[in-house]
Amino acid sequence: MTENTPPDTKLSGEQEWRQTWAGYGIGAIVVAYFATPALRYMDARTLLVVGTLMGFAIASWYDVWRDTAKRKPAHLTLGGVWIVAALFIGWSELSRGIESISANDRRCLAIQRDMLSSMPMRSDDPDLFQALGCRPQGGGSVYAQRPDDDLMSTLERGDRRRALPYREPNAP
Repeated sequence: MTENTPPDTKLSGEQEWRQTWAGYGIGAIVVAYFATPALRYMDARTLLVVGTLMGFAIASWYDVWRDTAKRKPAHLTLGGVWIVAALFIGWSELSRGIESISANDRRCLAIQRDMLSSMPMRSDDPDLFQALGCRPQGGGSVYAQRPDDDLMSTLERGDRRRALPYREPNAP
């Protein structure tokens, strides 16, 4: 051994535990960062249940790690069951949140189309658009299409719903 080689240092159980779970903590922070857009569409109580189950699992495994658990296999199994339940519930809630995001995007697109039409059906479209947290969708320039003679005659008859189908700007 040379003089520059550090002596063998064995980490205590507590230090090893902290090093192991610090990585999981960093991973949880990264997951939370990327899941933030979906969090506003998820049920807070379900997320509380998932966090509680994961906390129980970590506490159970910590007892095994410190050798304070009287029945290690039971604690390991119980921690595994809690983690599996938390992952199952969390995954189903995440998928429900993602479905809610796509439903909200469709709703926002309908509001945007109505808001940008030449004769909007609602007067509060901009307020709805902002309240739902909508983002502008589509590409290119956005403009209201000038109504043609058929549309104007239909509007004069009072049949507003039939008169306002969405048409692409370059559609014939």
